[in-house]
Amino acid sequence: MNCPYGNNRFCTSIPAQTREKVCEGCRIKTYAKGQQFSQKFWSRGVSLLLEGIVVVGELGSEENSHIISSGIATSGDIIGQLASQTPAAIHDRSTMFLTDGAVALFEENVAKSLFETDLDFVKAVFDSCMRCCVAESDKMMREVGGKDSYAAVRYVVEYCQRHHIPQLTHEQIATVSNRRRPTVTKVLHKILEQEPELFQPIEETNSSIQGLGSRYS
Repeated sequence: MNCPYGNNRFCTSIPAQTREKVCEGCRIKTYAKGQQFSQKFWSRGVSLLLEGIVVVGELGSEENSHIISSGIATSGDIIGQLASQTPAAIHDRSTMFLTDGAVALFEENVAKSLFETDLDFVKAVFDSCMRCCVAESDKMMREVGGKDSYAAVRYVVEYCQRHHIPQLTHEQIATVSNRRRPTVTKVLHKILEQEPELFQPIEETNSSIQGLGSRYS
């Protein structure tokens, strides 16, 4: 119960009794920035992202292994479920750690037991999947896949603000938004001019923006 990652929104959303069972069956592993795995890698139990940012998508050609992102997850998001509970097509997708990260892994027997006996756990997993895999993915596809570069880059900046994530590098934003790095740099300057409040913590949107420009020059 004294987990250093315990303040994520998934763990804090479940009752203490359920949380105790979750902690008993939890195995935490850390991963390095840039590591990639097939989505099937996470289907041997339930995988909860505790720290860091993960992008999900399709790998390019052999000549260009750059991921074409279509989903994003951060602390408190479920990034994998039991294979029996997810469509087989999803397993062909790839996940990449955009930053260093940590994942809580609940092995198959633990996950099955929780799914069969603990409704609060089931609700928490369902809520996480609906938020991350449905609502957030829909928003990302509309902004990144269906609009211009300004909307795509703006989505990433707004996502970071909404999730209290320090702003990413230009290269990381380019990966999430499926844009080239020079394009991201140009758009960031436009956003800074037109919507500077997006670069501030939500609690401080009315404070001064002095000094922000140097971060994106």
